[in-house]
Amino acid sequence: MPQLVNTFMIDYQLDYEPSEDQLTKSVIEPFERLSGAKFELLFKNEVQGRITLSFQSDNSNGKDIFILIRRYDKAGASEKTLVSITAEAPDYFDDIIDKTPGMDLEDTIKDALDKNFPDSEPTHYPAIKRCIPDSPYLRTCDDRLVEYGFTKVLYSARSEYQKIQIVDTVDFGRLLILDDMTNLAETDTLPYTHTLMNLPKENYEGKEVLILGGGDGALMNELQKLDKPPKFVTMIDIDEMVMEACNEFMPTVCGPYLRKDNREGPTHKIIVGDAVAFLENCL
Repeated sequence: MPQLVNTFMIDYQLDYEPSEDQLTKSVIEPFERLSGAKFELLFKNEVQGRITLSFQSDNSNGKDIFILIRRYDKAGASEKTLVSITAEAPDYFDDIIDKTPGMDLEDTIKDALDKNFPDSEPTHYPAIKRCIPDSPYLRTCDDRLVEYGFTKVLYSARSEYQKIQIVDTVDFGRLLILDDMTNLAETDTLPYTHTLMNLPKENYEGKEVLILGGGDGALMNELQKLDKPPKFVTMIDIDEMVMEACNEFMPTVCGPYLRKDNREGPTHKIIVGDAVAFLENCL
């Protein structure tokens, strides 16, 4: 059984409208040459200025590749014809495609296909790894897709409230991920946590601070480390599993404050609970 699925995508913007035969010749013949497999047409459809073609390799040499081609016709004289190509295979394309000497996988496929779409504006995407337990593709808060270089998954679990992961990364150290969205990395103290604290402008000396959320412990830790710290800091977060995971795997971020035996002291208190309900009870 395959351990993952790889998807490879190429888009072309063309000044002409290639026919079904041209699309087949331009895309399928190069894949047959590179893989040594033969492809058969599974489905074709033409409706409202769009052509859709799907092909499957015959798997006679153990190489299982599915290819989807779509042509979107020009909306106007000044517009481009759009062609999208999606190739999908179990496991790694590196094991299926015979790479050109001196070229990596992407360059091999690019070289084989681009010459068949002259005067085009191509966009090539790296192979995307799918159907794996801990995806490296994460959403940012502004809905961008970012691939992180995971070196090791340290923690992966689902609490009552969300999916929680902590991973080692090449670029950012350990990274907390909540529901497949980047949350906080070890390198975020200055650019993120201190920005939230409005440092160095804000003076916290003698003040009482309330943190709503903050289960990673970063704000609590940085407030306590100030030369002139607040009088008292209260933190309320609903998900204790986040606290426990960060305490174990991100101690440089949270300090000692998420330990169960250290969640309350002379200058701080951490409450596991609903921050909204806490506020309502205070009013």
